[in-house]
Amino acid sequence: MKKILLFLLVFILSGNLNAQEDPLVEKIKNIKELYEMNVISKKEYDSITNILVKDLLNKESKSSIKPQEVKLNPSTPQNNSFDSETPVNNDLIQNNEDEYIPFIENSWGLSVGYSLSNGNLKAYGLTEDFKGNSWSIGVVNRWGSGDNVKWQIGFSYGQSKLTEYEIDGITITSSDFDYYDIDTKSSAIGISLQSLLYFEPTYTDRYPAGYFTFGVGASNSLDEKIDDVKQLNFSGGVGIGVDLDTFTSFSLGYSRILTNPYRGGQLSDVKYNQGSISIGAILRF
Repeated sequence: MKKILLFLLVFILSGNLNAQEDPLVEKIKNIKELYEMNVISKKEYDSITNILVKDLLNKESKSSIKPQEVKLNPSTPQNNSFDSETPVNNDLIQNNEDEYIPFIENSWGLSVGYSLSNGNLKAYGLTEDFKGNSWSIGVVNRWGSGDNVKWQIGFSYGQSKLTEYEIDGITITSSDFDYYDIDTKSSAIGISLQSLLYFEPTYTDRYPAGYFTFGVGASNSLDEKIDDVKQLNFSGGVGIGVDLDTFTSFSLGYSRILTNPYRGGQLSDVKYNQGSISIGAILRF
């Protein structure tokens, strides 16, 4: 009789142990329930589940126990009334914060910009100051993954206009340019490469997200070629930007011409300097 009672006790205890699920399995099921209730996004669900499954497999491997199979089938969201900032959701995904950044990877967008510039020409002991403005339109591609540093390349077309010119203390405005036969407009195509350093990695759905920019660019004039004047010139700049959401970005920057357009001949003694302050916007596709 004692042997029978002992056998029943062991059987009941072993059944209770098998009924207790691993905490990682319980978390996986909780994540699946949150996704089905539309509390977390599909991207968050896939990323967190992959991490939990890897942890489960590593744990089971160390204990020489066959990993428990967990069936993960995406379901159609049934309820949109839950707050994505619930304590349960935050606890489950807090440890994965560094894996997300506020950025759409490998995205294309339409860019527009406007800038104000000023500079001077120096030659033979004389200095001529000028001011102007310009606008541009183009396309940009942004890419990068794994940290808070991204890259952006842009292709653009732009036009610039001279608004003020000062010669020997005499200021000439746009209304006088025709009288002095001064060409006030020019156009060019350009290419730029920027590095974007985000302030800190955050979740992909946490906006706005700010960043610093560092970049270089090249522009080629579309105006009639002039002897001893370069068509192609290079520039460099810095700035700050912000992603308002997954589609819209704004930036503020400062840039300077790095090369001297006047390369030789009769204009070899002319030194050219120009700086610009610009604002820009990007609408991603």
